[in-house]
Formats: sequence, structure tokens, C-alpha cells
Amino acid sequence: MSYIMNLVMNATSIAVLVLILFNFGQYHYNIRRTKGRNNQLFISMILTNISLLALDSITWILNGLTFPGARFLHGLSMAVYYSLQGVMSFIWLLYVEQKLYGGPRHVRRHFLWFALPVVALIVISVSSSFFKPMLYWIDEKNLYHRTSYFWVPLLLTGAYAVYSMAMVIYAHKKSISVLPQPLMRFLFAYPFPPLFGALIQWMFYGVSIIWTGSVISLLIIYINLQNDKVTTDALTGISNRRSYESYMSRRMSTLRGDGILFLFMIDVDHFKQINDRWGHNVGDEALKQTAELLKGTVSRNDFIGRVGGDEFVVCGERDKIADIEQVLVGIYQAVDRFNDDRLVPYRLQLSIGCSTLRSDENKTLMQMQREADHTMYAAKGTPLGD
Repeated sequence: MSYIMNLVMNATSIAVLVLILFNFGQYHYNIRRTKGRNNQLFISMILTNISLLALDSITWILNGLTFPGARFLHGLSMAVYYSLQGVMSFIWLLYVEQKLYGGPRHVRRHFLWFALPVVALIVISVSSSFFKPMLYWIDEKNLYHRTSYFWVPLLLTGAYAVYSMAMVIYAHKKSISVLPQPLMRFLFAYPFPPLFGALIQWMFYGVSIIWTGSVISLLIIYINLQNDKVTTDALTGISNRRSYESYMSRRMSTLRGDGILFLFMIDVDHFKQINDRWGHNVGDEALKQTAELLKGTVSRNDFIGRVGGDEFVVCGERDKIADIEQVLVGIYQAVDRFNDDRLVPYRLQLSIGCSTLRSDENKTLMQMQREADHTMYAAKGTPLGD
């Protein structure tokens, strides 16, 4: 493949990433206080991939050119290019961890260990360009040559990819991830296009498609994230009504054995009074706090959604009615602890109604909602408090 073809492919790939960055960046800005913060690593990957494609093009253009400073620019471009290969894989690994475990805490625990190979690659890359050739060298005619150790960055990239895939498999088997299954499958499959490109690039010198493969993977993830946006409540960051109805339809049709499907319909009591007394900003914070309390109380495998103004749902499956009752008790206890802390001017109060479905019962979703609504409204009537 000629370097002209490589330049065309790189330019096309950069254009695709710029479009993704623009559209995704707008969404990220609009919801930066909820789920947007968790997608900063994705934006970092886009920017890093753009840099890699641009540097790949620059190195192709500089290769063999002779003008004052050309060899230095070529060496600098190669050093940054090789370094960013490790950085890209490192960011991907952090992104997978953050997505699987729902926040940065798990990432921070392993940050230094994950970063060590990248630091080593940066040192080796700088050495190859300006001191001792280890991965490659640039001759007096400003021509690039790779050494017998050029495969080291590819091995590093592959190691990060394999580890990220192992994390996805482990999280799936242990049911410890907050992600829906479709996105977990996409996270698992992401490394295949760039790894395939790396294999081709290793076998055929002059072919440069590894980061074009990465663009394909990022595009697939982006499309999935856009789909996730359609089923996500922008204020609270949890699922919306569309996602809830899809979830219940799927679970009701696949319920088997002795499992009991439950549905909690939840209202924030006196929500209008919170808005009237303290303003709509405080009301929005009350809704966010409710979502956080529910996420911190129920199982990771349970579904949490906001289906109306101050209406929430929690759905899931348990083996016994007593286990469902324990979930209900846990939610009320979490609300009591929140109110005891008195960190906000209002008291948060919830009315919760419950409906259940066994595999030998025949109910529609509307019937389950009607049952849950009936018990929920029976629970209302507690005063707002001081």
C-alpha cells in the first residue's frame, strides 16, 4: 500500500473522529453534571486517536525528506507516535474499568500499576529517536527503519486489550457490573479491529491500518452510547420510561422457574411543596438524591428508572417474597439515614407500592403497575415535616 493511500485513510478516519467528537461533545456538555463526567475518558480516546492518525501521516510525509531540522522533526514525531500508542491503550483500559464499575474509585486504585508500561514505552521511544535505537532508528537520509524489537509496542497494546477483555468477562460472570449486557459485549469486542490492524501492520511493512481499526471500534461504541442516551433520563442519569418498558417486557416474557419478578412504583412525597418552598433547583436536587439513594441501596442487577416527574421504578427478581420485602426495608432505611444527616433543607419522603409476578401467573405490565399504584397511594399521607 502506498503512503498516499495511508494518508487518504488517515484523513478519512480523522474526519470521522472529528464528527464524533463534535456530536458527542455537545451531549457531554449538556449532561456534564450527570453521566457526562463518566464519558471524559471516551473523549480523551477520540483526541488521542486523532493525534495518532495525524502523527502517522506526518511521519509518512517526513520519511526521506531532507531539509534543515527534518531528521529531528521525524524523530520527534516518531517518539510521540510510539508513546501515544501506549497512552491510547492505557486510556482504553481505564475507560473499561470506569464503565464496568460505575466510577473512578476502582480506576484510581490501579492507576500507577497500569501506567508503568506506558512510562517505559515513552522512555524507550525517546531513546530510539535521539539516543540508542531500540524500537527503530532514523538514518542519515532521514529514512525510518524498524529494529527486531519493533513488536514491543504491539505486545503492550495487545496486553492492555487482553486484560480489558478479561475484566469484561469477569464482571459478566460475577454480575458485578452496572452496565447493560449489550454495552458489555461492545466493550469486549472493541480490541478486535485494532488488533487485527496491528497484525496486518506487523506482517506487511508499509501498511498502516491499526488506528483506522481503532476508529471503527470507537464508532461502534459511540453508536451504542447514543442509543444509551435515548434510554437515559438526562437529569438523574438513570434509565427512562422507554428503557423501563423494554426491560419489563423482556423480563416478563422470560421469567422461569421459582423466581419472583417485582415492581416498585415510587413517588417523592410532597415534591410540589419542595419546589414551591425552596425552588426548582432544589427540587431537581431532590430527584437526583432519590436516584442516588436507590442506586446505593438495591442490587446492581436490579433496574432503576425515572418514569415521570417525581415517579421512579425499581424492578428485579428474587427467590422469596421476604427478599423483596428486605429491598423495600433497605430503601426506607436509606431515606431515614439521609434525613438524619440533615444536609438539605427538606426531608425526603417516599411512598412505595409493590407488585409481583410469578412464572405461573398471567399479568400484563399495566396490571402490575395498577397493583403497585394502589399500594403506593395507600402509603401516602405522611406530613412534609419541618
